[in-house]
Amino acid sequence: MKKDFIEPASCADILSEISGYFGAPLERDEIQSMRNENCETLLPALYGMPKFSKDVSQLRSILMGADGDEEAVSLLNRSYCHLFLGIGGATGTTPIESAHIGTGRLFQEPEMEMTRLLAQRGLKRDETFSEPPDHICIELSYLEQLIRLDATIFDVDEKKAIDDMLVRLNGWIPAFAQNCAMHDPSKFYATLAGILVRLLSVIEPDEIRNAS
Repeated sequence: MKKDFIEPASCADILSEISGYFGAPLERDEIQSMRNENCETLLPALYGMPKFSKDVSQLRSILMGADGDEEAVSLLNRSYCHLFLGIGGATGTTPIESAHIGTGRLFQEPEMEMTRLLAQRGLKRDETFSEPPDHICIELSYLEQLIRLDATIFDVDEKKAIDDMLVRLNGWIPAFAQNCAMHDPSKFYATLAGILVRLLSVIEPDEIRNAS
């Protein structure tokens, strides 16, 4: 990474955290815990970086601005269901690559390619997570794992795999983020998606490798 350098382990942790927010609506105890800490546990590694601090502050303000935990839970859960679970109809979006590539139909080439990549490495999805393998959570988790492997195992070089995954994500995440920006009533997920777009733009496999 160049101007905004993030250590590989921290980068992987950030991807894991962002992935979790898009995987399911936040539970009440998760939101309550964050609010009890003034949301300082929300993307702390990015908060001190000029490229990200404004939007991280916006995320925290959205949660802290709610009138109590129940209102915060309701706000985020309504937005999640509206955006990602079909309740918003045409004003929602889908956190799945196939929906943003080619014809926009699910279970197309991106799904097959991710199935192949996971199988090559002997990886299986959590049986409790029923989404297809080109879901944003699975793709981010896969990138997270590649970064951790490249940074921690001396004789493993995952630079090419990391670069390929970045090309893949950068091919559809910006469109996904744009849809979130247009349709997210809470602005929480829209802001989070915007952060993800910028994060993906500053990850550079060579510098991740050199930092290990």
